[in-house]
Amino acid sequence: MFANQETTNETKLYIRSLKLDTTAESLKEAFKSFGDVVSSSVREITHNEKKLKFGFVEFGTKEEANEALSNGPSHPEILEVTYVSPAYIKLA
Repeated sequence: MFANQETTNETKLYIRSLKLDTTAESLKEAFKSFGDVVSSSVREITHNEKKLKFGFVEFGTKEEANEALSNGPSHPEILEVTYVSPAYIKLA
């Protein structure tokens, strides 16, 4: 592999525009209808003096992750704007 290449993690999804009160547990609850949620995490950053939250949800299989990616989610309790994509990892 070449330096700075990226690849997708077939079971992990990236979710941006989370509401500021979203927790890893509420994120997991929102996605569990698509399959076995192995892990979930939420991160908060400050950009231009504005707090932003995003998270990751990892499923047991790539089929479950694809189901979530294709069919949802529309969870107004956790999302301000719906944006879900495969998670990318850098290959060093």
